[in-house]
Amino acid sequence: MVVHWCGTGLSAIPGLKKLIMSGNNVIVWNRTISKATKSLAGVSATIHEFNMNTLEEKLAPGDIVVSMLPGEWHVPLAKLAISKKAHFVSSSYISPEMKELNNSAQQSNVVLMNEIGLDPGIDHLMAHKLIEDFKSSKTIDTKTEISFLSYCCLLYTSPSPRDVEESRMPSSA
Repeated sequence: MVVHWCGTGLSAIPGLKKLIMSGNNVIVWNRTISKATKSLAGVSATIHEFNMNTLEEKLAPGDIVVSMLPGEWHVPLAKLAISKKAHFVSSSYISPEMKELNNSAQQSNVVLMNEIGLDPGIDHLMAHKLIEDFKSSKTIDTKTEISFLSYCCLLYTSPSPRDVEESRMPSSA
């Protein structure tokens, strides 16, 4: 069994390193090999440039595809996994298109596992816990407004939060 880990963004690295260092058979797939190599510095890993056709050639029954790619890749990767009788894992929400794959996955005897990990798991649960704790505290009154905003895993165009923050910083002369 091989774990095919797709994507080496910031949220992927700790789990990926742990998986590799624990002795699991992992192939890393990323758009740029150099970025993946740099991100995994100090860890010996097999890294391939992300390409659906090459992944299809390498994927075998019983393997696991982990997608840490943007959401638009999850359904195509899950379809590929089902066609090869491999399992699929992502941390993203279950889209209607992903839900439609359930019967195919069951018929192929494979697992499609979604909604795990940081987004939407831990941050969602912690937000609910914090709000409930606050609601039950003695500091709340009827005039208290509760609002929650999370930027977890949100992709920005321009300006990004960093651009906004940097524009507020005094320039060093």
